[in-house]
Amino acid sequence: LCYRGEIVAVEDGMYVIKGEGSRNMVAAIVDRDTYVVEGASGKLRLPYALKEGQKVTAYYSATMTRSMPPQSHALAIVIEDRRRACKLF
Repeated sequence: LCYRGEIVAVEDGMYVIKGEGSRNMVAAIVDRDTYVVEGASGKLRLPYALKEGQKVTAYYSATMTRSMPPQSHALAIVIEDRRRACKLF
């Protein structure tokens, strides 16, 4: 699954993303197996590169908690280039 939006909260490896789509928010759990990619260059980044206010696209597991916001393991997070918008699909 994929979700596009803005990081609105960061806490202990969990990144709450608010934005587009049928869900209002998703909490993406980021660990050492999560790919963090800089969208403009395609370079891999470390998770600490993710910060509140960034526009991102998160690719995550279909297995989610029933909490609010739902939580799921992030497979990859792409940091969008603020200077240019791109269509992913």
